[in-house]
Amino acid sequence: MLRRSVAALARNQMSKMNPTDVDVRSDFAKGKASFAFIDGTCVKDPDLPEKVRAVCVYEVFKVHKGKPCYLDQHLARLRHSCESVKFAVDTDAIKAGVDEVVKACELTNQNIKILLAREEGKDGVRVFAYPVESFYPPLDYYEKGVVGEVIEYIREDPTSKILDMKLKQKLEEAKARGVFELLLSDKEGNILEGTRSNVFCIIDGKLHTAPSDRVVQGVTRDRVLDLCTKNSVPVTFTPLTVRLLKNASSVFLTSTSNGILPFSAVDTFHYNIAGDKVLQNLMMEWFSTSE
Repeated sequence: MLRRSVAALARNQMSKMNPTDVDVRSDFAKGKASFAFIDGTCVKDPDLPEKVRAVCVYEVFKVHKGKPCYLDQHLARLRHSCESVKFAVDTDAIKAGVDEVVKACELTNQNIKILLAREEGKDGVRVFAYPVESFYPPLDYYEKGVVGEVIEYIREDPTSKILDMKLKQKLEEAKARGVFELLLSDKEGNILEGTRSNVFCIIDGKLHTAPSDRVVQGVTRDRVLDLCTKNSVPVTFTPLTVRLLKNASSVFLTSTSNGILPFSAVDTFHYNIAGDKVLQNLMMEWFSTSE
């Protein structure tokens, strides 16, 4: 009862979320597309805002072979995020707009961002959907792994996709050091997620990942959990810790663009990707069902 009460109080405070600076124009330009869905209309060569200070919720999903992947699941999560910040949202209209953008841009394989923004000092919520610059890891990333780093950082609402440009900047700085993803820890050392991913570790054939009510309900994460059920892989829902990272045979992230992507190292801990049969089986099944 107490936990529900605390959660309810937190929800009531979400409408007071701190705004962030966002440049929609530059974000769209990097996607090198001609069309965007803006406030209910598909527009060619749109004049998009730049350097707007706003509270923003968003989703990013993949278009594969001309078809949006798991769009309904992403829209369901968007509705949840909108509830957190008291945004009204018409996901049917957004879905129709996404279809228009995919056709108008003749997209084959690229990500689309859905962005809802309430500008500081203004009423109403603006709605955008447009192709964005997309990176899909090459094969050697999956074979050799990527580097992770743990930092102490607490998002205002870990269960919602709320744009946080400060966190994005921290990731850009880490990339300059050769880090692919940052793992976010609270003051007690509990690691719940990455900046743009969900995180798992494997110990003695068992998966460990953060409780579902404490992280964004990742669409790829849900698919991995389904694979675990299908293949009788036990799952423990608990925050990762330094002890778990130390004892793990492997650690991996999941996200829309990356699928299941293993870490070769997190901080000072190193992992033998090829030697973890549970990880290898999950990755093989993932790739066989993702085409």
